[in-house]
Amino acid sequence: MLQKARSLLNRSSTSFQVLSDLHLELNSQYASYDIPVCADHLILAGDIGRLADYDAYRQFLQKQTDRFKQVFLILGNHEFYNGTFAAGLEKANQLEQEPCFNGRLIVLQQRRYDIPDSAVTILGCTLWSHVPHASRDIVREKIRDLRSIEGWSIDQHNANYESDLAWLLNEMKAVRRENGDVERQRSVLVVTHHAPLLRGTSSPRHASNPWGVAFATDVLSQIPLDGVKVWVFGHTHYSTDFKEGATRVVSNQRGYVQPWRNSGDDTLDGFNERKVIHIPLSESTPTHTLWQKMTPKIGLIICSQRTPRAGLHIGTTILDDLQSADSVRENAVTLSLIDLAEWNLPMYNEPGIPSQIHSSDQYLHPHTRRWSEEIASYAAFVFVTPQYNWGYPASIKNAIDYLYHEWKGKPAMIVSYGGHGGGKAAEQLKQVLCGVRMRPVERTVGLTFPSKDALMAAAEGRELDLSFWKGERREVVEVFGEMVKLLDGA
Repeated sequence: MLQKARSLLNRSSTSFQVLSDLHLELNSQYASYDIPVCADHLILAGDIGRLADYDAYRQFLQKQTDRFKQVFLILGNHEFYNGTFAAGLEKANQLEQEPCFNGRLIVLQQRRYDIPDSAVTILGCTLWSHVPHASRDIVREKIRDLRSIEGWSIDQHNANYESDLAWLLNEMKAVRRENGDVERQRSVLVVTHHAPLLRGTSSPRHASNPWGVAFATDVLSQIPLDGVKVWVFGHTHYSTDFKEGATRVVSNQRGYVQPWRNSGDDTLDGFNERKVIHIPLSESTPTHTLWQKMTPKIGLIICSQRTPRAGLHIGTTILDDLQSADSVRENAVTLSLIDLAEWNLPMYNEPGIPSQIHSSDQYLHPHTRRWSEEIASYAAFVFVTPQYNWGYPASIKNAIDYLYHEWKGKPAMIVSYGGHGGGKAAEQLKQVLCGVRMRPVERTVGLTFPSKDALMAAAEGRELDLSFWKGERREVVEVFGEMVKLLDGA
């Protein structure tokens, strides 16, 4: 654990090589174009080629994933040419799942990705643009998208812009909320294909074009930029690097280059194949908080999602008891509540086998990636479960089955409750925890409702005076102390 903390302290930034608008579809340059490796990660900010050229596009990307730690791909408008928008999204999803990439290709289609072992978050989407009503005619005349993307319209263009912007605002709000806890400060890198400003993002000779609204929208004034270190964009065929407030705005665009000409003949001014940006750890994150991150964190999981339910009240009561326990103070551990009702995970729908997945970015669905990252952040768990029909709820089995390595090797304890204490549920759940190679404490604690009235009050979700479990609650604290001792061998 100390070695991991030192590793974090020694890393002051994360490096990304940034390119866009390679337009490899032009006379099929997928096999001939080469990118020199100058950073750990590669960002391709859209218009790399056409997804309709699937095999050649995949082979080009495989060459990059073989050499870069990770490749982040934004879908530009040209990615959808010679097909429908829906078909392009399907091809992009298929592309990301190709075994040849070994999980190193990340398609940033309304996607958040937290760089492992760093405090850097990437937020990526196309961010199309907003075309006002007054500009529709000139945009129809000048912009190829409406002819080259099958069935595409300005209404669809605007609707996808609104969708991307709403997603981006929501994700930035989530990051700001996380950064309210000084222990979880993150630096944000935003990557879009369309530009986030009209001013300064296209060549001065095109700045007054009335169809410029198809390339950029003034969104920076609509978005709180707290923590956003860099915003990367493409699409305008103009390379630039400037500051907007505290945010660095960067583009590095190749443009249309014929393969039989020297690259310098047609390459846009300012384009640099070796362009690298460095994203620092959040400046408001003092060094000592990195050590604080290494404090063992224990999650208390509310296993019931039923409405109404007693589980949340029982779980929060146990949490309060544990937070005042000597074992918490003496071992400098922290506790957090994990409420499955808030996560509301769908029934397991990942195509992969969890035991074969070693990184959250290898999961298909965003909800799985978030669940993976949440569970991976804890050192041990307290499961608080009811007993239904001699067993535990389906919700906790489903939540466990999503993952494997995130659970493996971690200590756990079980607190069950029910008309007879929930002992059968506890024993069955313990077997499942052993199945994912967790280390459950042998002793479980059963909370038996003392009367039928108390059981009915719990079933109806009415708040209970849990003082009737005074002795059992002391036992929970004792067993928790036994579990904490297992952390030394984690």
